[in-house]
Amino acid sequence: MQTNHNDLKEFTIKDLFLNGDKYVIPVYQRNYEWGKAQIEQLLLDIRDYFVEESDRHYYTGTLIVNKTEINKLSYFETIDGQQRLTTFNLICCALSALEVDMSQFFKEPVIHFESRKNADATIRYVARNGTAEPTFEKYNKNIYNGLLIAHDLLKQFQNDNDLDFNGYIEYLFTKVIILRVQVPQDTDLNHYFEIMNSRGEQLEKHEILKSRLMSQLNGEENSLELRRVFNTIWEACADMNTYVQLNFKKESRDALFGKKWFHFIPQNFEDICTVLKNNKSSISQDINLGLSFSDIVGSSHNDLSEKIKLFFDEEVVSDKEESQFQAVVNFENFLLHTLKIMEKHSEISLDDKRLLLFFNNVLDEKEDKAEFVMNFAFQLLKTRFLLDQFVLKRKYAGGESRWSLQVVNYYPKSDERKQDSYSYVNTFTENENHELVMLLSMFHVSTPTLVYKYWLLATLYYLNDSFTNPNDLDEEKSSQISGDDYIEELRYIATMFMKYRHLTDVKIDYNVIIFSPNKIKSRFKDKYNLAHKLSYGNIENNLVFNYLDYLLWRKEPKQYKDFEFSFRSSVEHYYPQRPISGELLNDDNLLNCFGNLCLISHGNNSRLSNHLPKAKKEYYIKAGTKDSIKQTKMMTDYDSWTVSDITEHNEKMMALLEDDLFE
Repeated sequence: MQTNHNDLKEFTIKDLFLNGDKYVIPVYQRNYEWGKAQIEQLLLDIRDYFVEESDRHYYTGTLIVNKTEINKLSYFETIDGQQRLTTFNLICCALSALEVDMSQFFKEPVIHFESRKNADATIRYVARNGTAEPTFEKYNKNIYNGLLIAHDLLKQFQNDNDLDFNGYIEYLFTKVIILRVQVPQDTDLNHYFEIMNSRGEQLEKHEILKSRLMSQLNGEENSLELRRVFNTIWEACADMNTYVQLNFKKESRDALFGKKWFHFIPQNFEDICTVLKNNKSSISQDINLGLSFSDIVGSSHNDLSEKIKLFFDEEVVSDKEESQFQAVVNFENFLLHTLKIMEKHSEISLDDKRLLLFFNNVLDEKEDKAEFVMNFAFQLLKTRFLLDQFVLKRKYAGGESRWSLQVVNYYPKSDERKQDSYSYVNTFTENENHELVMLLSMFHVSTPTLVYKYWLLATLYYLNDSFTNPNDLDEEKSSQISGDDYIEELRYIATMFMKYRHLTDVKIDYNVIIFSPNKIKSRFKDKYNLAHKLSYGNIENNLVFNYLDYLLWRKEPKQYKDFEFSFRSSVEHYYPQRPISGELLNDDNLLNCFGNLCLISHGNNSRLSNHLPKAKKEYYIKAGTKDSIKQTKMMTDYDSWTVSDITEHNEKMMALLEDDLFE
């Protein structure tokens, strides 16, 4: 049955909350699961649109509903879009907690959780009590943590002198649009929900972009061959969860990446065409066209084994346990990094929602569009190679996961080795590798939102500029990029971001910092009020905590050899703001100073926030874990946590940062 146009309605967020409609989250829906990455992405995207295009609406997606009745009250049963709907309710609660006048936008949450009393009680509790931890047992931690995440970021917006915060709030409620879709009344909802979760997805933006770019090659003399090569490169790069070399057939790997697979041989798109022109099945999976019945019954046992090996590309096998990898970006975001490296002075951000727009704008400026497409394909493969070789991944093997900075290394069969094989080995020496993993993971966990991974753009830009293949392709892989130089470059990026983005009221654009640092006028230490910028409520990015942890680790690497950066996003007062015992610290400056703060997970913050330092210390000792090195020093360097202890620790930590950044 067709959906009636009357069943499609656009709502501003203000109308969504004030028009009297109520929404029920049915029991068959999953729990609320949005975390820091998704919530911050939503708020940051809205902020960017407000800053750049405040006269235009921001469309935040669809809400698919079915009007129903529960206890003689009308509700809209939420079939799809409940994560976003719940988040907007939490954003309203967070703004209320920040004492924003919400009377014209929001009165109370408009959602009700069917058969989930704890979730229902939690969202109503935070609507009344703000960020105070719920006082009842078994409250919904995801909902409460979602409130804290929204509150922390919105507080940063509120304190940002460069942002019209009131204008942002007005834009959020009057210009952000959500489309509500009512399913036909006679729809079998069980069947509909099953279809919703199993249907084929619509074309993604990168698939549309691929088609548009390939169409620019249609007018070339050998367009069919060029399109085939472009497709080969694109598909090899699109699989972000493995190493790009493994997405090519063996014959192509040697010619593209050298005998050991850790070089990058081609100098341009034409070189790649030369490599692939005689290999019509360059992508590994393209060979899997199936074995016919006659192949199977008409072959001897040995012949059939060889055909099966060829079918599954088993002429090369891993000599270690099967590993899976997770890159620090998705493919669409990676495409923008590559485009930005090529077009560094163009108006291109890392917002993948505008992927098609940015590419269209660049194409419009090019006289020879086909040449640009071929150059982009070459740059895409090179940048993907650099990402795989020199940027960390999350490695999953043997039921565990860890940060990994490794290359894939090929070993041909020999008298000792029965068949060709490959393994994963550290990219640099052991000490260099360890420090680079610390630096790269420090950046990654500090900025989980893809649209703000400017550290990665700066890193890939440096690698692209610095990478050179040795004349002798049998040389060791580490000679392509100097490990020591790479470490210094990452430290330089961190200090530049800290000084010109996170510790100053006069921010310099990331593009200037990365691509034109010579344009930055000298600034002096007295221009920075570190005590203010590092106090509670004024810290703009978790990099300030994580970089301090890196400096502490660098001073005593053996002491903290087991420390690993993780996604911690909650700033905790070690001496609490509202201690359970009632023993208040009556000096607000001391309470909120950098020395009394540390970065921990939201879960631990929820569990321990109001406990005194002694109780927190006992918990961590018993658990055998630590959230940060700074936190560890607060617990181990001081028997208690007195006013003098806080003052001393604050002075030491501030001095460590000051010396590194300015001296």
